[in-house]
Amino acid sequence: CSRIFISILFDAYPSEVRWIVAEAYGDIGENIVAESPLYDNTNAGSTVTETICLKDGLYVFTISDGAGDGICCSNFGEGRYEVLFLGDTNQTLAEGGDYGYFESTTFLLPYMVLPTSTPSVSPQPTSSISPTSSCVWIEVIIKFDANPFDTLWDISIGGYSSYDVDDAVSVADSPIYSMEAAFNTFMQPVCLPGKGRYTFGIMKSGGFQGSGGYILVALSDGGDRTVIAQGGVFDWTDSVTFDLPSYVPPRA
Repeated sequence: CSRIFISILFDAYPSEVRWIVAEAYGDIGENIVAESPLYDNTNAGSTVTETICLKDGLYVFTISDGAGDGICCSNFGEGRYEVLFLGDTNQTLAEGGDYGYFESTTFLLPYMVLPTSTPSVSPQPTSSISPTSSCVWIEVIIKFDANPFDTLWDISIGGYSSYDVDDAVSVADSPIYSMEAAFNTFMQPVCLPGKGRYTFGIMKSGGFQGSGGYILVALSDGGDRTVIAQGGVFDWTDSVTFDLPSYVPPRA
């Protein structure tokens, strides 16, 4: 297994802080493999550490604060957290402190900058085309409003989504989201079967309310992330067609 080191420097209210580590595939709050104890305010200003052991796979670390002010940069202290992969050289997987109500970071074990082949945990949702070593990785990020259960999405080959035409070839689709996902952000890594044109389609009654919405991010072999689509204001369905690999402007 891989050893993961979690360190938290608290602000004045440790009782507001909770963290979980969960398998990345599934609804928010499902497949939890490690979680914090209940902290009390006698830990104020101190540092707690924990080392956990995880099998190979894709995980999400989420830290939350019940008051919505994180653990840093308010009137209650300068706290911070850090998550490390303990190997021949320690690697930082996540860090921060000024995160509002919550913050999530996805990481892959065994540690690598970016997966370039099929991960050891079978991706969900399932794909009608088996991923290969030539696949192209993207991230589907959904920020939910109060009603996540009526959110459905898919990715199809070509210029139409399965919500537009019946014979579209779908290569990835959403799980069924539960109410536990309300007002949270869900990130789903998707391995698409090679370069080409795809269409992302999303269906949701009335679109997203408030600040909810979706973002698609393309991942390069070098670890760069490029936003290729985003939205949230629509009546019933929305779709966007994109080409992979996406164009990335040269750096100055």
